[in-house]
Amino acid sequence: MVTGADFTAAVGSTKEPALRRLDSPFSGKPDQAYEAWREWKLSSVPRDTDSLIVEVGDLCQPRTSEKAKIRALCRRANFAIYATKGPVEKTDIVRFGAAFGLERLDMTHCADDDAVTELKVEADGQRAAYIPYSNRPLSWHTDGYYNAASEQVRGFILHCLRAAAAGGDSLVLDPELAYIRLMDENPGYIGAMTEPDAMTIPENVESGRLVRRAVSGPVFSVVGGDLHMRYSARKRNISWKDGP
Repeated sequence: MVTGADFTAAVGSTKEPALRRLDSPFSGKPDQAYEAWREWKLSSVPRDTDSLIVEVGDLCQPRTSEKAKIRALCRRANFAIYATKGPVEKTDIVRFGAAFGLERLDMTHCADDDAVTELKVEADGQRAAYIPYSNRPLSWHTDGYYNAASEQVRGFILHCLRAAAAGGDSLVLDPELAYIRLMDENPGYIGAMTEPDAMTIPENVESGRLVRRAVSGPVFSVVGGDLHMRYSARKRNISWKDGP
């Protein structure tokens, strides 16, 4: 699966509204720019999973047509599902990401040396203390929600190497749809979630050693004209701004 908001291809006859740079639909106000974008967005949402799947012959060298389909889907839904055949190595996935501009890899705390991490159950060691390396379910989150503002994850790839014997289902939510739902209910919610200190992740300390300092930031922000979302539904180790 490839995700990201940094794609601009038009989709069929459904055109994204032509907005001037100053007319951002993400101002937090239900103005004309927002209403035009909202109408386009809701009319462009894919209605079934099959329409999100793109067959890719060679991950190392995806065809122009394959890349165009993936870019178009990412523009509509903020993600696409790719299907490929044959054995796949980590280097293949890195080259596939590079074809879409994903070149600065995020070296997380428990990442492999090549910054491509294999998620599997770890019975012991450092990783065993973290949920992604267990058989416990992960709650709603965006990758890198604990990263500083300069290191936010703008796109990522999830590659299924082996399907789980049982379970292992993933649910994916387009952050732009979350933005619309909140705007429709109360624009004040958007205002609260764009505060620079809306959500704080406390420092991470392991065996008395500081692994990561506390990180504060907004839930919603706009980067290069695109909406970015940073969120975790975890109840523990999250501090929300105490305000109305």
